[in-house]
Formats: sequence, C-alpha cells, structure tokens
Amino acid sequence: MLVTEPFHTVLRAAISARGLSLERLRDRLLQRGVSVSMATLSHWQSGRSQPERSRSLLAIRHLEEILETREGELLGLVPHPRPRGVRRRPEGEAPIAELWSADRSLPGLWLDFQTDWDQWLIRLSHHDVVRVRGLGTGQHIHTRLTLRADKDGADRWVLVHFNDSRGGAAPSITGLRHCVVGRSAYDVDQGYVVAEILFDRTLLRGETITLEFEVVTEGGQSRFDYFERKLRFPVREYLAEVQFVGEAVPVRYRSYQATSALQPATRFRELSLDPSRCVHTLLVDANPGVYGIRWDWP
Repeated sequence: MLVTEPFHTVLRAAISARGLSLERLRDRLLQRGVSVSMATLSHWQSGRSQPERSRSLLAIRHLEEILETREGELLGLVPHPRPRGVRRRPEGEAPIAELWSADRSLPGLWLDFQTDWDQWLIRLSHHDVVRVRGLGTGQHIHTRLTLRADKDGADRWVLVHFNDSRGGAAPSITGLRHCVVGRSAYDVDQGYVVAEILFDRTLLRGETITLEFEVVTEGGQSRFDYFERKLRFPVREYLAEVQFVGEAVPVRYRSYQATSALQPATRFRELSLDPSRCVHTLLVDANPGVYGIRWDWP
C-alpha cells in the first residue's frame, strides 16, 4: 500500500475511522503498558509534534495494532528526529570489508547474490528476538524487519548470518510472514550463511513491508555466549532481545557496540535479567556498525 500523506494526517484519519476518542485511545495504550498523554496524542495527530524517542516509537507500533492499520504504515511515515544541539545524523553504508574484515570467504559468497536493492531499502525497524536453549547448545533467532522502498522494484533483502558453532549442519532459515527464502550458500568451515529473503510482492517507491523470518542453529563445536548483529545501513529503531530457555541462566550480561570489525567494542553496558528471563538493548537511529549482547555462563 502506497501512502503519500504525512504522518499526522494518516494518524488522524485512522483514529477517525476507528471511532475512538483520544481518551479511549490513551486507555487502550495503558492496557498494553504504554503511557502516552492525551495532549501528546493530540499533538501527534495535529502535526504540532512528532514521536521521536524510543518509547514513542514503541507506542506507534501499538497504535498500528489498535487502529488496525497495516504493519509499518504509521511507523514508516514518522519523520526523522528534528535536530537538537549537536546530535549526529545517521551515517551511510558500511563497506562489507569493515564489518566482516577477518572473514575472507564472505566476499566470495556475497558476490553470488543480487544486493543492488540494499541501498534503496530504508530500515525503519529491526527487531531480533533470540532464544538460547540449555547451556547455549542451540539458538533460535526470530527477526521482524520493517522496510520502506526508496525506488520502484525492490523485491528482496539479503541476509548474512554467522554460525559461531562451526562444523555443524547449516542453520535452518524459514520465511514466516510476507517473505520466502530463495537461494542460499553456506561455508561450513568459516560458518557463514548468505540467503535471499524474497518479498511476497515487488515494492513501489514509498511502500513499506514487514518481514518475519527465523534462523535456527543447533550446537556444534562451541556453545553460544553472545548474539551480534552487523548493520550495513542506518536503522531507525533496532532492538535485540535475548531469552534463556531452560534451567541454566548466565551470571552476567552486557551490551556493546563497535563501529566496525576493525575497531574494539565500546559502550559496554551491564544488563539485568527480567522476570521473563530476558535481556535487551534498544537503539534509535542506529548507525552502521556492530551491536551485540554477551553473557557469561556459570
């Protein structure tokens, strides 16, 4: 669906179509654990202000469900944050060599795939939910990715996955919503998988799509003690959540960032396990680079 109206106009129309007052809309959000004042909702639908912070962007996702719009329809229209002080703007593309500098086999795999559309897909949100089984003997990654085409014809996204448990079987990759898995290649020695995630339709410029797919890896020579996502392009909202399934849980959790594989990790932050046995890290306007969570087993 191609939407050309600004965010506040589409939001106001969606609220009107559902017949909800701002008070009822606020209450529906509160039932979901999301607090947004009536004044803020009023400002959003009138264009006097726009959602910018991570909690506000999360509220937009809930509004899409409450107002029964298409996934990503509202989020895709949210303008980039207005400048405040010396805040940096998101950077452009990170070369493959900077993100995977130590892996000589990857460029050969990568060149076999059509990646021209990567630069024309705007990453609105990228959510990774990782379930780690036992003492790190298995890993299940569920990815939810919302993209907006900046040019007619986009029909695929190329996934790069590193299987740190080298020597085992190739990870299983499955398309769950609005996509199927096309060609894939696996270097069993280096542990890299490259796969095409094919959209269920070809996008026109300005259209959005939300993909869901999963990557399942069974334990091989080593157990999992970290999750890492390498972003080649800016992402408006990136969330990584790790859940531990089983009796054993790690004793320490830390998130980290790195500008490239050539640079050491920085911005370490201690994380706490929540009652659902999850830890997470959330970033708004994430620049290209390396983002991860590491944990220590007892």
